[in-house]
Amino acid sequence: MSCLRSIILYRSIILYIDGKHFRVKDATQITETNKKVNKIIICNTQELSFADDVLTTQGTLQYFSQKKWPIDRLIINRAMFAEAFHYNTFYNNKMAIDKIGFIRNDLYLPETYGKFDKCIDICQIVHSSNFRRFWKISPDQIEELKDNALRYAIYPAREIIMSEEKFHIKI
Repeated sequence: MSCLRSIILYRSIILYIDGKHFRVKDATQITETNKKVNKIIICNTQELSFADDVLTTQGTLQYFSQKKWPIDRLIINRAMFAEAFHYNTFYNNKMAIDKIGFIRNDLYLPETYGKFDKCIDICQIVHSSNFRRFWKISPDQIEELKDNALRYAIYPAREIIMSEEKFHIKI
C-alpha cells in the first residue's frame, strides 16, 4: 500500500468490530501495534465501557453503518477548520470497507467502487478521480452550507448530489 503514502494520512482509522467473538484485550493490542488505528468500537456487547481507544457498545454494526451524523452538531477544532476551508471533511481522505468488502467513501453512502479482495488494486481506486470527486467540495460550494457562519464547524456527513450545476447535500 505504498501508494497510500502519497496521501496525507493521520491517525484516523476507526474499526467497528462485532463483539460476539472479540475481547477488549485484543482491541487494545491492535491500537498499540497499529498507530493508524484511532479507535475501536466493539459492537453487540453486554456492557458499555470506554477505556483508552476502545469503546464497547450494545449497538449493532448495522446501526452504526446506517446512522446519520446530526447535521446541527458542530466540531470545533483547528484541524477541522483548516480542512473544511479547502475540502469536504466528510469525503476528504476517507475510505470505508463494509462487512461484505465493498469500498465506499463512507459506510452510510450507497455508491461502491469495487470489492476488497486479492484481485483489486485498492490504490487505483483511492487515486481514481471518481472516488475523489467530492473531496474538494468545501462548505463554500455546497448550497445548504455556503451562507452559514458556522459552515467550517459542520461535519457534512451526507451524500452530495449535483442539481442545476450546483452541489447540494442530501438531507
